[in-house]
Amino acid sequence: MLAASTPAARAQGGATFSGGAVRYHMQGAEGTTWGLAGRFEFPVRLYTIVELGVTYFRWQPVSGGKVSYVVPELTAEVQGYLGRLRPYVGSGLGWAAPMRRAPGVTQDFFSVHAAGGLRYYLSRRWGLRSEFRVRSIDPWHGYTADLTFGFIQIPGDRGF
Repeated sequence: MLAASTPAARAQGGATFSGGAVRYHMQGAEGTTWGLAGRFEFPVRLYTIVELGVTYFRWQPVSGGKVSYVVPELTAEVQGYLGRLRPYVGSGLGWAAPMRRAPGVTQDFFSVHAAGGLRYYLSRRWGLRSEFRVRSIDPWHGYTADLTFGFIQIPGDRGF
């Protein structure tokens, strides 16, 4: 009970903006591309976070031009506390939707994912985040594996 009431042990909410590599295997095509992500964390309890996020990436199908995908996601995470370092694991659901239709790639897909990573808080307002996220798109017909790095911005006076 004491740990939950100390400022250093409070769960923090914030916004993460990150980018990195996305490895994909979808509809017979394989490759690596870049991706961008925005994630918004909402603490529910000391060790639990609900996260809303969106990932953007472009991939090359077997035929046709590149396809841009936007994947909004909802994730439930469990987070630990090691000083300013916050390791976490989570899983959730999403929806993979192409931004523009291309021949042969005309469907939106349900997705499931698992994620793990580290949040490191530099100050009350700023932090760093690294994450590995594996996503099954149109379960289990395609997948992506993301490795991203980014910055966390904590609003107001929610810092540790």
